[in-house]
Amino acid sequence: MNIILETKRLYLREMNEGDFDALKRVISDPENMAFYPKPYDDDGVHRWISWCTKSYQEHGFGLWAVS
Repeated sequence: MNIILETKRLYLREMNEGDFDALKRVISDPENMAFYPKPYDDDGVHRWISWCTKSYQEHGFGLWAVS
């Protein structure tokens, strides 16, 4: 796990496939995604995680998971 920032109560880290279930609960919820074209299905959640990991590799940053 690649931790980016750590405090006494939380840390930011790179997202990975182990985050699938938690991320799915957020981005597949219609209310949470009201300002997106539509909520994400399973394939969309996998694409989201892949996009994040690709961004870490190509740019050195991306959207982080909060734990």
